[in-house]
Amino acid sequence: MNRVCVMGSINMDMVLKVDSMPKVGQTIFANDIQKVPGGKGANQAVAAQKSGAQVYIIGKVGNDENGNALIKELLNYGVNTAYVSKEENKPTGVAIITVNIREIIQL
Repeated sequence: MNRVCVMGSINMDMVLKVDSMPKVGQTIFANDIQKVPGGKGANQAVAAQKSGAQVYIIGKVGNDENGNALIKELLNYGVNTAYVSKEENKPTGVAIITVNIREIIQL
């Protein structure tokens, strides 16, 4: 079995589904919000694990709910998280992703 080491971001993506993209200074309401595990490093680690490699990830998360959820998700995929540290007093990285659901429906 091949071994792979990934060093990179481990973030929680907050996906907002909206009817239209906001204009500068405009406030809009989201139809739905989902928390989705993400981060380029975490995504690569999961992809490598799915391809049959033994994967180790090096990264950092906050010692918070999102950090714990992300580590748990990586472990569920079989990724070794022994080298993921938890940073006290700092939050886990979050990415806000806005998706225009009307554009998706038109595709």
